[in-house]
Amino acid sequence: MLRPIHILPSELEIRAFERSEATRLGCSLFDLMQRAAAATFRCLRVTWPEARHITIVCGPGNNGGDGFALASLLKAAGFHTRVLAITAESRAEEAIRARALWCDSGGAIELCREDSNLSETDLIVDALFGIGLVRAPVGLAAAIIESIGRAGKPVLSVDLPSGVSTDSGACPGVAVRADLTLAMIAGKRGLCTGEGKAHAGRVICDDLGLAEPAASARVLGKDDLEPWFRPRPIRAHKGTFGRVLLIAGSPGMAGAALLASAAARRAAPGYVQLFSSPEVVAASLVRHPEVMVSSDAAHLQDWMLRADSIVMGPGVGQTDTAKRLLDHVIGACAQTRQRLLLDADALNLLAKVPQRLSDRVLLTPHPTEAARLLGTDTAAVESDRPNAAAEITQRFGAICLLKGAGTVLAHPDGRLAICAAGNPGMAVAGMGDVLSGLGGGLMAQSDDAWSMACLATLLHARSGDRIAERTGERSVTPSAVIDELGVMSQ
Repeated sequence: MLRPIHILPSELEIRAFERSEATRLGCSLFDLMQRAAAATFRCLRVTWPEARHITIVCGPGNNGGDGFALASLLKAAGFHTRVLAITAESRAEEAIRARALWCDSGGAIELCREDSNLSETDLIVDALFGIGLVRAPVGLAAAIIESIGRAGKPVLSVDLPSGVSTDSGACPGVAVRADLTLAMIAGKRGLCTGEGKAHAGRVICDDLGLAEPAASARVLGKDDLEPWFRPRPIRAHKGTFGRVLLIAGSPGMAGAALLASAAARRAAPGYVQLFSSPEVVAASLVRHPEVMVSSDAAHLQDWMLRADSIVMGPGVGQTDTAKRLLDHVIGACAQTRQRLLLDADALNLLAKVPQRLSDRVLLTPHPTEAARLLGTDTAAVESDRPNAAAEITQRFGAICLLKGAGTVLAHPDGRLAICAAGNPGMAVAGMGDVLSGLGGGLMAQSDDAWSMACLATLLHARSGDRIAERTGERSVTPSAVIDELGVMSQ
């Protein structure tokens, strides 16, 4: 049965769940393999109804076993089925049994060669490596993955595109680029973030008729949007919805402040206040008359005391003055229940002199900023985005929102969430400023910084997707996203 992808158990959690479910149901892991094969059979029949010639590429483990079991079902249904294997024997007990049943039915197995031609088929089923792959494919495995890519045929990956890491989404070597990935039991983190998101194609999930497993991570979804559509109290006034203060912008960096404050205004707090340089203040008065502005330090102190949330970072620079102001803001917020969002230059300043924060603070780094916070490089962050976000959270004691393909959110208490929405059109300067302003505006309205971070992330990504669906990814500008936030509906 198809199941919406809203939980993301780890590889260890999935394996433990399979064993416990087999015990609970009084069945074997081979029975679960048969269910996976049946689910794959249904999926390809629905998605590619005209396909009659199916090529299945099987690996040595249980993902390959799924492929052999599928081959038996296809052969029984009258499909022309070609099976290729990268090893002469299977290694896992269940896969050995599935392979034997295929052979006993009269099915043939071709051993893969580096020059195997996969183009004479209607559909390729990738059953090479599932959730067990821990290193880059090499040798014949790498060659056959490259052959799948050259074939120019639709590709269905069973559970996970081969070459993609289950929990990180990294592709340490070559990896299958699927048109459709059928996840078994539940989604996988590697399908939703990092390179894996690009290799997975469309993702659907079949629960195989099993219960829902426990999971240490989840996908942001409709429940996270609920506060956005909640009716406001009939007797509400502007004081009801909080006050957000943005400390943003500097000479030559007015755009960051203007985008952030405009996005904060779209979040609809009671007050939006911007503290910046005189040049930015002048520009804001023209562009956004709803935003209260000042460059007077006396106003800043008063505004800080009255703010429910503070955003600092977009365009502030990394001067000694900015560093002193950041220390002051962090110290002040530590004494109150104010929520604090740090982005851009504030993160770079924080990386130079790390401080322990709290779960009322939201850090919103892109991968390079995350690398600075962790004292590593961008490639290391991108190789395991969920782990990088969790490390930042544990190091600083704050919530981390790691931006990028499949934004990852981590909470100091261990919660992990991934945003599967968003598109490459959003990879432009200024988009992070919009997210910061939106997040700060929402955090002004709730003590629950985590829920508001999740809401801001999903609203931001879905707004970008709605624009891309209408007019293409090249139309997804920061200003367009701000405008789209004003018309978001379920």
